[in-house]
Amino acid sequence: MSFEEIKERVKERADLAAIIGRHTKPTKTARGFKACCPLPGHKEKTPSFHYDQQKNYFYCYGCNRGGDVFKFLELVEGVPFFEALKDLAEGLGIKLPKSQGSGQIASGAESSGSVQKSVRDRGYVLMDRVAKFYSKILNEGLSPGAILCQEYLVKRGMSLEKIEKYRLGWSLEKNNALVSKLSQNQETEIGEKLGIIRNGANGSYDFFRGRLMIPIMDVRARVIGFSGRTLGAVTSTNPKYINSSESEWFKKKAVLYGIERVQAQIRSEQFVTLVEGFFDQWAMEAAGIPSVAVMGTALTPDHLAVLGRFTKNVILLLDADEAGVNSTRKSMPLLLQAGWNVRVFSNFGGKDPDEWLQGKDTKQIEAIKDQLRLAPEGLEWLARVSLDDSLRSKSNRQQILESLTDIWVLATTEGQKERILDILEPVLGFERNAISKSFENVLYLKPRPRSSGDSLKNSSSAEEFSIQQISRPLEKSRQDRITEDCFTWWMWHLEYLFPQNEEEWLEFKDLFQGSFIEPAVLCVFEGRPGSPEELRQKLDSGFLSEGSTRTEESLVTQTLFRAFVQPEKGLARDKAQALSTYKEYKKMLMREKFRAEIALLRNQSRNLASQPEELNELLRRVQILSQKLDAPI
Repeated sequence: MSFEEIKERVKERADLAAIIGRHTKPTKTARGFKACCPLPGHKEKTPSFHYDQQKNYFYCYGCNRGGDVFKFLELVEGVPFFEALKDLAEGLGIKLPKSQGSGQIASGAESSGSVQKSVRDRGYVLMDRVAKFYSKILNEGLSPGAILCQEYLVKRGMSLEKIEKYRLGWSLEKNNALVSKLSQNQETEIGEKLGIIRNGANGSYDFFRGRLMIPIMDVRARVIGFSGRTLGAVTSTNPKYINSSESEWFKKKAVLYGIERVQAQIRSEQFVTLVEGFFDQWAMEAAGIPSVAVMGTALTPDHLAVLGRFTKNVILLLDADEAGVNSTRKSMPLLLQAGWNVRVFSNFGGKDPDEWLQGKDTKQIEAIKDQLRLAPEGLEWLARVSLDDSLRSKSNRQQILESLTDIWVLATTEGQKERILDILEPVLGFERNAISKSFENVLYLKPRPRSSGDSLKNSSSAEEFSIQQISRPLEKSRQDRITEDCFTWWMWHLEYLFPQNEEEWLEFKDLFQGSFIEPAVLCVFEGRPGSPEELRQKLDSGFLSEGSTRTEESLVTQTLFRAFVQPEKGLARDKAQALSTYKEYKKMLMREKFRAEIALLRNQSRNLASQPEELNELLRRVQILSQKLDAPI
């Protein structure tokens, strides 16, 4: 079986739907499903990501990216093609051909048929050899620094077994120890690509010198980089840790130290702890508590893509100092907005996790695991920390509410909101309903950026409808902003713009067709009130809540709330001015709709190169819309 045949077989049999389902919540369609786009860098409020079950293919009309299972794994989980092919094939029981002597998958892209290791593959092999080089220096004490490092590790409770397990090493103090070794095999150039060799005014030199070397590995246990710890005094020119520079192999924003070793622990315990240091990670892992560490950076979507393959239950065990608290605060919104179950544990008695775990027996470790599982929920922890900060700064009640609005927005369940109210009620002295209402007012007056995946739950009353609207502020596109301005202008000038006949009602409905406000417009259209006063009465009585099952986007309720409250200034002086401004809004809205439709058609045309008739028809429609766009409306 040829390489291409194997690739197609894997692609056909791979469960792309299940893989996509790890990252987004789908809605069934005739050919597959649609969902909010899970691809990095794209956040949206309405689904534009589509999966075609017949073709086993995905495409997002919002960010214009698509492909097969290999492309999805590359974009979302950061898994290179050959790695994805190997993993999927193994799971499907499909045997892959090996190149003679190299152990690499034969690539169908090599027209000559001969198999050569790619630069990427050579990098992995070289990094493994370099790790062994550093390890030998440490184990055999080949320099005074290596001997001191051995003594340091023993003091830190590291046995020979652990040193070998974590592949620890030592980089020689001189400038060219590694350079000399790599130059023997003419590997200096790839060493520079890997960031372990630098090129200066006096030639090549070792990047790591006189440091404890900690190999960093990817999820498949391949060495991708190093972290070097100094044992000397930490200064501005001699930082405590230096890491490999960014490269094709080492991408710090996606590195989770220890992930290659603790996968079985994560599956067994059904959670993972996140720590800050190598020694903390080693201690947790040795105790049977699944743990990973980030590489001196804030948690990123790339980290979640890697970790989400194993669990979405995370417990943050960050240092209790100010830096640790700030780091936890930064990580929390990302985790909560991604739908993860988050807890925060900080009951270390003033110690680091490494020191805290020393001397604990099996029974105590099991008790610790129970404590971790019952640690405070992330949102509750975040609310308490923010409240403590406000009280220390002697903030008044309004300032306290403003400081917690971003946290209130993160509450996606009634239970989470109730816990925030439990924290605030005794401090503020307000009734719970009054606190909720206050959050509404603060959020309306000071809109916040949208969080991904926001949605409006079904409401049973106009009051609930308003609360949900305020607690889900969103960013708006240009078309959304024009839509909102047009609708609210209409609501503010009902005495001038209220439809007088069926034709005007149809024109009103068609104007907002396909926009985010369409569900609310349909509620008004289908119940067609006979006068502005009747419409306002219906609004006051919760008329729009009858359509709440169709009104699931937060932008809708934001706009409705704005429409309910007339501005103190900025209204038209008379009917002529009201009508003129309304017509301008309509023109702008129609042009934005034309532009959006043209962009969509052009995206679709990219997949029709082999279907000339369909392509010509699509291009004809683009031409017609372009003419409409240029013509007076």
